[in-house]
Amino acid sequence: MATEPTRPAFDQRLSPWTWKNLFALCVVVMIIAGMTFVSQWVTTEESRENRGNQMEISEPARLIFPVTTLTRPIFQELYPASGHVDFLFENPQSIPVELGMKEKNCKCSKVEVLLLSSEEKRRYSEKAPAAGQVGWAASGLGNLLAGLHEQITRTSFLAETARWQELQRDGGNQVILPGNRSGVVRLSWQGRQPGPQRVKVVLWYRPQSEAAKAKFETLEALVTFVEPIMADRREIDVGELTAGTQRTASFLCFSSTRAYFDLTARDRFGHPCIQCAVTPLNGLQLPAKLGPDAAPFPVLCAYRVDVTIRERSAAGDVLPLGPFSRIIELMGDDLFEPLQVSVKGVVHGDIKLITNRDRDRIELGDFAASAGVEQTVFLQTERAQTELQLASKYPQYLEVELTKEKVAGRWKLKVAIAPNRASGRLPRDAGIVLTTVGGQARELRIPVAGHAVN
Repeated sequence: MATEPTRPAFDQRLSPWTWKNLFALCVVVMIIAGMTFVSQWVTTEESRENRGNQMEISEPARLIFPVTTLTRPIFQELYPASGHVDFLFENPQSIPVELGMKEKNCKCSKVEVLLLSSEEKRRYSEKAPAAGQVGWAASGLGNLLAGLHEQITRTSFLAETARWQELQRDGGNQVILPGNRSGVVRLSWQGRQPGPQRVKVVLWYRPQSEAAKAKFETLEALVTFVEPIMADRREIDVGELTAGTQRTASFLCFSSTRAYFDLTARDRFGHPCIQCAVTPLNGLQLPAKLGPDAAPFPVLCAYRVDVTIRERSAAGDVLPLGPFSRIIELMGDDLFEPLQVSVKGVVHGDIKLITNRDRDRIELGDFAASAGVEQTVFLQTERAQTELQLASKYPQYLEVELTKEKVAGRWKLKVAIAPNRASGRLPRDAGIVLTTVGGQARELRIPVAGHAVN
């Protein structure tokens, strides 16, 4: 019977040499594993850092403009006064950004940039209105809006002209904005035509020296250019004056850009029958807005002007009979030209004009310039001893013939224009002036209107 081969016993002890080899092998394996782990960890962190740097470098430039369009109205005096509006912006990234100007419209005279420190940004943000900060540089006495002094005091760095950098069109003289910095873009203007006009500029910005990554931002404001002082009415009709009567016309003179101004009013030629009085309005008397309903003007300062017109002054001076249009001149502060308001009416006396159309004027109507025109009217007075004569006429091509009728106190007045002497409408001040003869002379003005058609 076959016997099973014998196996070595399980608990047979290993030799010391075998134990040493096993221990050395374990140490080598642990060292290799540790080195592999460290190598992989360092490589992963470097890769992450490199990817972060690449992302930061390749990230497109970004500027934040809290406001790009000024929605509230801006009222600015006409040239030579100038004005500006400021737009705050911020570079929220750590990379520097180039800022330049692509284009601006003709209403914008200059575009500048001012870089702000963190403290300056804080002060600016506290004082600037929510829709951007507006400033005016008025002419002459430099009248400023109420409260502007405090604003300028808190933001005096805006007046440091040496720090402003002007942008040129098509990338000339661009500004480098460091990372995590803020600044202000200023749009300046000078208005030479009254009315609303849009001031606009298109800016570009990009990572430094990376033209292909440029972005664009449009800044704009609606500016209404106005006269330094204005009147709520430019023409007033006081109606009819008769012997010994008077009429008073009142209107408001105001400013939308000046918190205070001096005002004087007078008849252009200083006629003694016309007197002007000026009264400043304060508190509840001051209207909030004046002007057309569709686009009223704000009122910062206002006066009521009362114009009293007498048929006869206390000293015995009299107004001419017939229609009149007197120019009231308003002067204030440093105005280069007076503001003019027309006050018109008609003075009726003992001499009356008798026509088929209008008792106060001669209306020639439309006529062929090549044919000329002629019209006859009559004058009537109850004072039979009154005598009349021609004093003046305008324009000089008017042909005037005044003839006394056989009927006492009656005259025939013939007015003619020869062929090819007139073209278009007659001047607004065209007319004839007659004067009484003997005693206290009094003028009678008779306007003449017509249209010569070629």
